[in-house]
Amino acid sequence: MDNLAIALFTIFGTVASVTGVVIYVFNGTRNLIREMRDTQNRIVEMINEIKLTQNKIVEMIDEIKLTQNKIIEMIDEIKLTQNKIIEMIDEIKLTQNKIVEMIDEIKLTQNKIVETLANQTKILEKIESKLPA
Repeated sequence: MDNLAIALFTIFGTVASVTGVVIYVFNGTRNLIREMRDTQNRIVEMINEIKLTQNKIVEMIDEIKLTQNKIIEMIDEIKLTQNKIIEMIDEIKLTQNKIVEMIDEIKLTQNKIVETLANQTKILEKIESKLPA
């Protein structure tokens, strides 16, 4: 019976040892699975945060595009205004040229009037010189 007891003791010891190892591995595996689930949950949270950030970035890009379009519209308005100003300046130059031409014509007319008055004065002087005193 000693051999049987030793054999049973060895078998039970081995079974207990194997059982201990299995339990240890099982607990380790459970812990590993728990950690993997926690990691997966953190990854899911991070993915959701990234999606939110991406959505915010898309919104910001849309706002930037709207602002760019407004700026382009404003630039177009400024160009139109500049063109109108250039047209007005050209009209003013034309008007100035016409005024200069009119002033030149007035000067010519004044010179002719002065010549005519001078001639009339000479004629009157001749007439007066011929009149008896």
